[in-house]
Amino acid sequence: MNGELAGLSPNLRETLQLCCMYLVALDEQFTEVEQKWVDAKFGAGAGDQFIEWMPSMDWENCFAHIHELLGALNEADRIFMTTRSPGLFQQLMEADGITGLEQERLDHLMRFICESINNSPLPAAPEEYAPAPNTAARPERLNDGKTPPPNVTKLIVNGVYSSNIPPDNLVQDLETISVLDGENEAKIRKWTTLRHISIAVACCSICLCCDKGVFMYIAFAILAGGIGFAVWAHYFKLKTFVYEFPDYRYLTCLQLAKLLGADMAHHASLETILSLKPNPSPASPPSNDEATTPSGDQSGRRGDATWLKRNTVECWLQLKGQLLDGTKFNFSISEASQAYGEHFSYRSISGKTKTKLKAQKRLQWSISLRLRFKEKRYFGGAMELERLSQLIQLPNGAKIKKLDLKDNEFRITTVTPPKKMRVKEKGSTNITRAWEKMSPSDTEWESLSKFSAMTFLSLYQALNGLRKG
Repeated sequence: MNGELAGLSPNLRETLQLCCMYLVALDEQFTEVEQKWVDAKFGAGAGDQFIEWMPSMDWENCFAHIHELLGALNEADRIFMTTRSPGLFQQLMEADGITGLEQERLDHLMRFICESINNSPLPAAPEEYAPAPNTAARPERLNDGKTPPPNVTKLIVNGVYSSNIPPDNLVQDLETISVLDGENEAKIRKWTTLRHISIAVACCSICLCCDKGVFMYIAFAILAGGIGFAVWAHYFKLKTFVYEFPDYRYLTCLQLAKLLGADMAHHASLETILSLKPNPSPASPPSNDEATTPSGDQSGRRGDATWLKRNTVECWLQLKGQLLDGTKFNFSISEASQAYGEHFSYRSISGKTKTKLKAQKRLQWSISLRLRFKEKRYFGGAMELERLSQLIQLPNGAKIKKLDLKDNEFRITTVTPPKKMRVKEKGSTNITRAWEKMSPSDTEWESLSKFSAMTFLSLYQALNGLRKG
């Protein structure tokens, strides 16, 4: 079974495998996580080959062998080694946690590779940087040395996560947010169950309050305790909501960080602003986008019905960075919501007056992307707008809202198909609560990630069609 790097040339694959063997052998432990990573990149069974080869490796001359392999690479493979391999090696080292010393050795390896490719004299590797001769990395089935997750809560202020770190570090933060969110969802379910139980116990004790004697006092004590415990459980439930986030937002950002990280230098920063708490505002999205609907609340009466309408736009994700070829990008996702609800009274067959509520919500996401490229690399303004629009591939139902071309800049805004939801309730007049029940599902990230990736990759592929040389 082929791995992710199966399409590379044999010489390049051999060079990458030797570098990876050197890196995993540094701590003399070839962990199960590292083996899975190697199998995913080089194909099933590659990890077992590493274990078989390592005992007979000539570690003292490892760097000399790497130097020879680099000299045999063609120009395209050399570019891969200097631009794409740093990210691969960083992923491998961080698979089971990376120490400061291991990071130092990885940086030294990359300097060695760059100097070798630039035809510099063969740089020497300090002896302590190489594993002990004839020492095989020990396979391991349990990863006990993994570094603890970072404290991302310090980066979340008023429900907004913001950072300016490399994509790999952003992925780690988002995975930690996912774990934190899952733990808090479990806590919320626990406190909700305890509150319901305490309320049920309090209600049952009311029946005993009419008795006389000691049972009456016991019933009042149970009633007071049940009410008190219900209030206490509700308090902790509200406190836990601080770190309960919409799954689709951080999971979409996670997929985009992985996508962009593959085409960014491993040390390059990805500026990120992610709203983890829905906070729709009448304000428009960033300047490269436009609100699709007028924002604000409207209310009134129509006959016996009282209605409420709310239109909002929220830009909940902004990414800013630079790709390997020097192209700078600004990316954002905005969420437009059109909500309407009404409640009215009616007379049932039995003659009683009852209340009925109808609510509906229309959600639509828009993506804005701005690419600023270097004119020395691309033919700016050499493509017609109609031709560019034909190259943009989007999911079914999505469409291009805006497309602009300038000398050294592409801009595009795309929108998803609208998602419509409806709710009907009896005996309720709370329209806002009905709207809250019509939130995006936790699996919405799948379609949003695909939509975002297709928008980005289509525009970037069109730009690569203008590459000089």
